[in-house]
Amino acid sequence: MKTMRTLAALGALTAGTTASAATLSDLASQVEVTGWVSSSYVHSFIDEDLAYTRASDIESDSFQLNQAVLNIGTTQESGFGGFVSLMLGEDADRLVNSSYGEGIGDKFAIPEAYISYVSGPWTFKGGRFGTLAGYEVISDASNPLLSRSLQFPAAEPYYHTGLRAAYAASDATTLYLGVSNSAFGGFADDTNTQKTIEAGLSMALS
Repeated sequence: MKTMRTLAALGALTAGTTASAATLSDLASQVEVTGWVSSSYVHSFIDEDLAYTRASDIESDSFQLNQAVLNIGTTQESGFGGFVSLMLGEDADRLVNSSYGEGIGDKFAIPEAYISYVSGPWTFKGGRFGTLAGYEVISDASNPLLSRSLQFPAAEPYYHTGLRAAYAASDATTLYLGVSNSAFGGFADDTNTQKTIEAGLSMALS
């Protein structure tokens, strides 16, 4: 009888381990890891400090690491998920940390970190995420040019900290509505009690 009990216990343990392994495997299949590395060399034809004329690539006659980015996120079609982006390089200091008013001079930053929930055509985000405003973006992998306009850091926020809802009306149309900390002047650092309301429409023309 004792032997049978031992075998039964081992069988239950094995079954539980198999089930847990399957669950972890399912979770792993929903996680996507991406990233990129971008570097540049800037030459100045005039004897002038580029910090006064450039948004991010300010090192004259020098190589620099713009971005080394690691993105980890879920790709689930329903339920809870999340996303986190880690950045190392000059842009982490000049663009991300300066925008949040934190870690000035630090070459490491966390541009985005949020949890999400997907239900049918609805997607909800809570945390720190990219702005809907503007044409230029922080990501070198998505921006049309490596360098950015002089007004880029002054005319719009890069990220928001708050809540956002997205409704996929069709495969080509998505509506956005959200509320976040004040982003007045292009800075995400929340210095008052005012909030920012965002609304957007995204259409993919074919």
